[in-house]
Amino acid sequence: MDKRIVAILIVVILIVASVGVYMMFIKPSGDSKIDVQAQLSICGNANQDYKIDSDDLSLIDDIIKGKALASDYPLADANHDGKVDDADYAFVKSMIKKENKYLYVYDDAQQFVKVNYPVTKSVVVGTNPITTAILVGATPYLLGYSSTSYPVIHKPLIDNAQKLGGTITDLNTDEALQNFSNLDAKCGGLDVVIALPSYLKKSASFIEKADIPIVRLDPRYGWDSITGALTMGYMYGETCEKRAQDFALYTFKTLNVINEKLEKVTSKESYLSVASGNYIGELNSAYNKVCDYAGGTPIAKLPGDSAEQIEKGSEGYKNYNPDYIISFRTLDYSIDWTHAVTGKVTTPQMEWDSYKEYWEDMDCYENLVYINLAMPVIAQIAYVAEIFYPDLFGEGYGDSVHQYVVDHFMEYLGKNFDVSTDMTTTFGYDDVKH
Repeated sequence: MDKRIVAILIVVILIVASVGVYMMFIKPSGDSKIDVQAQLSICGNANQDYKIDSDDLSLIDDIIKGKALASDYPLADANHDGKVDDADYAFVKSMIKKENKYLYVYDDAQQFVKVNYPVTKSVVVGTNPITTAILVGATPYLLGYSSTSYPVIHKPLIDNAQKLGGTITDLNTDEALQNFSNLDAKCGGLDVVIALPSYLKKSASFIEKADIPIVRLDPRYGWDSITGALTMGYMYGETCEKRAQDFALYTFKTLNVINEKLEKVTSKESYLSVASGNYIGELNSAYNKVCDYAGGTPIAKLPGDSAEQIEKGSEGYKNYNPDYIISFRTLDYSIDWTHAVTGKVTTPQMEWDSYKEYWEDMDCYENLVYINLAMPVIAQIAYVAEIFYPDLFGEGYGDSVHQYVVDHFMEYLGKNFDVSTDMTTTFGYDDVKH
């Protein structure tokens, strides 16, 4: 496989407290690949859980003594020199004491990237990496960004970092590159640029020539949002590391509660997941995963991990007859979404009207519900679970889970921010019908 795949099973979450996400790692020799379980993709995390501690030292010691195979634990090579030995044991000891000056990240482009530790001067490119960095408390260390569309959820970045220019996906103008160079010189040298794997198509070579490492992380809507938070949190130092761990543990504890409630379900609700208004979610997509963990069963059996565009009125999708259509859109943390650059305002009614022609002839039209993708994945799951099984979860369950996240990890929204009244979390037919 060419990239990390999300394959967490509910049974694993219930049985293993430190549940993992399956990832593919390339051996240093590059001649083969092996499956490992890991949440924190930092070299030194030998046992592949969510932290680096004495358990990793014990495992590295076992490898040195021949009691375990280094090939089974790719992250045991803490200093990334192609072997596991006493130097790795010493390096992990320094990591535990927070005395190390660098670390290696295994990123979502399947590259081992050396970065300064802790990261204190960074540029972040892309909506989801920005959101994740803010979530783990890294705002003081975000010096620049290319662009953003979301003035509320990204307010700490907009207020404190320099907008370099270009697009959300790239520093792809001469002005943006010059601004980047000026920022690098002014701060005495940037530690890292963090971006999605497919971003920075034009500017990557420019950044690399400046000897600034690029870490490509994909902390988007599914479980990668958790592994991305843990990895990014660790990079930014001890305070952010602890915050990221707290966020991950709250997510998994809440998921366990949701699953315990779902054990009472004898007949699952069926769903059709939708992205960007008119794309059907594929079986392994983040959109389907949210609905799956909320106790639903997919009616569309499209292979893949993305979404497939549909043509308006196509008999293909109109032959589906799910209990619910769950449509995912990013709408910021406000009632209406005001684009940070253009100033264009999009209301829930406008969003609904833009795509209703795709769905209004279907029997399940009145069970079409939009979910705001700006919310953390555990909040999305909680809302969808409440939609699927209102009697089981009770009115306001999604709000309660979401409010905890806002109160503990999004404090910049204000201590009086109420997710039930101050933003659009979900909306459906009854909210927008004329």
